[in-house]
Amino acid sequence: MSGLAKLDLNVDYGNGLIAILADLGDQLGIRPNFALYDDPAKNPNALSCQTPLLTEVLGSSKDGTVAVGRRMIELLRAKSADFGSALTATCAHEYGHILQFRTVYDKLQRLPKGDIKIELHADFVCGYYGAHRKRIDPLYDALTQAVTQFEAGDKKEANQIEYVAVSHGTYEQRGDAVYAGYLLGLGGRVSPELVAERGLEYVRGLSL
Repeated sequence: MSGLAKLDLNVDYGNGLIAILADLGDQLGIRPNFALYDDPAKNPNALSCQTPLLTEVLGSSKDGTVAVGRRMIELLRAKSADFGSALTATCAHEYGHILQFRTVYDKLQRLPKGDIKIELHADFVCGYYGAHRKRIDPLYDALTQAVTQFEAGDKKEANQIEYVAVSHGTYEQRGDAVYAGYLLGLGGRVSPELVAERGLEYVRGLSL
């Protein structure tokens, strides 16, 4: 993975992101390593994996790694109404994948269209975390968090009438998954295991 490095606290968003990552870890009961990397110019991205990376700097972690691309960060900064909320959404989605690895990943894989449902489950976790942020900070821009995932939905080709599922779900499916998780979070904090199970129940009931 090109350019893999720990977060530089000298960047303008560094301290705020460190606080969000710590809170995500507390809420979801996970402590993945976090790094930045050089994502492709044509495909700004973020990712998660079960392998701890950059261990010589960050140490080992049983929860693997979340890495966010530098181009993804600049894209979020350029296009988002609230950069902080948009970056939070991206990280919360990837932390959702880490929570899956600890809890329900095998069950998700066995579902029909499991690849898409894995992504929508991570969106559900993202929504749950957005509700938590809104509870502790009424000024938090949860709408931008939701829109960030909505706008990352798979697009229709201009010459296609029927949508062909690719990997992450449509705009509407992603927005709905975030909202479902948000509704769970409005009721207050629940255990990470229950967040994962409720998300599994949600995606299991989807007809894609």
